[in-house]
Amino acid sequence: MKTFCKVCFKEFNSFRNKNESICPYCFNKFEVINERILIDNIKGRCIYKYNDFFKTLLFLFKGCFDYELKDVFLERFINEIKIKYHSYQIIIVPSNKNDDLKRGYNHLREIFSCLKLPIMNPIYKNKNFKQSDRNKIQREQVYKDFSILENNSINNKKILLVDDVLTTGNSLKACINLIKKYHPKQIKIIVLSKSVE
Repeated sequence: MKTFCKVCFKEFNSFRNKNESICPYCFNKFEVINERILIDNIKGRCIYKYNDFFKTLLFLFKGCFDYELKDVFLERFINEIKIKYHSYQIIIVPSNKNDDLKRGYNHLREIFSCLKLPIMNPIYKNKNFKQSDRNKIQREQVYKDFSILENNSINNKKILLVDDVLTTGNSLKACINLIKKYHPKQIKIIVLSKSVE
């Protein structure tokens, strides 16, 4: 079946399934690493290397509001992730509220909604900031800027914590520490990409 790539806009033959949104040529520009990570003794995985291609797509989706790109990040891994985490609830690492309001959506919620798992937003930023704009010391103290809503439904649940880019891991650590207060049954992590500082 012929379809059009949402990245390069060229027509291609979709062999895997009729809903493919990215052509093989563009998909190969992702550097799939599927690297195992361990953050505060919580196991997880990073899917891609944070290369120029990934960085550009993420910027187009987040910064230029190209909503159609939401499907290209997880498309090839949907079935695998669905099977592995079928009984989990997703918690997204909080983003800048002003950015979410400006674009009209939370980028992580839209990317991970394809998994059809419950998505919760109990963690929020006490003030608006971008982790990428901070220096090393400020990044290490990010836990001071995150809070969690009281009376949420994390207790005894399996939690899948998701983020877009792993750099220092400090945001994930801050979220993990907040989630642990509510005694989840299990926590796992999926990060779309890993940056090398």
